[in-house]
Amino acid sequence: MLTKILVFIQGKLNLDRMAAIAADWSWQILVVALILLGAWIVVRLINQGLNRITGLWQGERKQTLGTLLRSICKYTVYGIAVLLALEQLGIDIKAILAGIGIVGLAIGFGAQSLVKDVISGFFIIVEDQFNVGDYVNINGQMVGTIEELGFRTTTLREWSMKKYYIPNGHIQTVLNYNREKLRNIETVTVHYEEDIDKVRKVLNDICAELLHLYPEHFIQQNGQFEEPPQIYGISNIEQMGVQFTLVALSRPDSYFLMGREMRRLIVERLKEYDIRIAYPTRVLKGSGRDVDEVV
Repeated sequence: MLTKILVFIQGKLNLDRMAAIAADWSWQILVVALILLGAWIVVRLINQGLNRITGLWQGERKQTLGTLLRSICKYTVYGIAVLLALEQLGIDIKAILAGIGIVGLAIGFGAQSLVKDVISGFFIIVEDQFNVGDYVNINGQMVGTIEELGFRTTTLREWSMKKYYIPNGHIQTVLNYNREKLRNIETVTVHYEEDIDKVRKVLNDICAELLHLYPEHFIQQNGQFEEPPQIYGISNIEQMGVQFTLVALSRPDSYFLMGREMRRLIVERLKEYDIRIAYPTRVLKGSGRDVDEVV
């Protein structure tokens, strides 16, 4: 009697089929769990590798680019893992991939400017064109200090404290004043009547004085000045007089200070030694009504 009852229940409930379904679902859940665990392990290993790589970088580039790379790797790995897990659960991922492709295409057409800005910002950071705190000239139009560097926009504050928000896709040329060393180039033009040897001696004294007053502001290599303040020579013969050029390699953070000091000493010492700096003049020749003007 009991055997008949068990056979009847088994026939109604189809216990073997239910056991097979449960075993199948258990296996699928186990595979999904292993896929997600594997994705988590891969993300951890990638993050460790990226931390070693970005540890060699400095400043804003390390923080910004490191965060971006970790995010890209994390979402890529987890995205692939989710698709594999859905496939294990019997869900057709081809339709999902097709939908994602259509959405991505629509976004690409509708946000071309945004995509251009983001890609440009990525390469600005990767190539280390400039960092936060750098003094730059962008497109020959905006000069100031970089305050924020993002993937879509860069903010620059000029000396007058005006702040510019610049889309990265609009940045064409960058002149960076914070790269290792800069050469100060200052010119002065004196009248033809001046004694050239005397002018050269005074300018040499100015170079020596600059080096004595500000040795820490000039580039040194192996205990020697790479290019101390010196006279480049007579760089031009102009209509008003003879042009001399002074040059020196200075540290980026001292470039403008050294330029001001070079110009100040040139004016003060030439005036001290009665050497006239050339400037436009008008000479009147003749007497009475017969006067000729010579510029």
